[in-house]
Amino acid sequence: MVAEFTLKSAEVKTIKINYDGDSFELPLQGSLSFNEAIMLGTPDGTYAFMKQHIPEEIMDKLKVEEYNNLLDIYRAESEKQSGKTLGES
Repeated sequence: MVAEFTLKSAEVKTIKINYDGDSFELPLQGSLSFNEAIMLGTPDGTYAFMKQHIPEEIMDKLKVEEYNNLLDIYRAESEKQSGKTLGES
């Protein structure tokens, strides 16, 4: 007997971020590939993930407090969507 299942591409859910008149979207953790999701398990991985989705010129302007606020909002929205904490796959 062979087990069978079908994978469907899920809708990508994002959070829209506005910064100094610029807008960009970050895919929430539940919409990420497994490899992207495990990146979020470390501070360096989280920063690298953010740099993939946020223009470098904006990342370079963010102050520590702004970056931490961004992470807090991203964590909260990802947890609402997936029920998992940031970095948990």
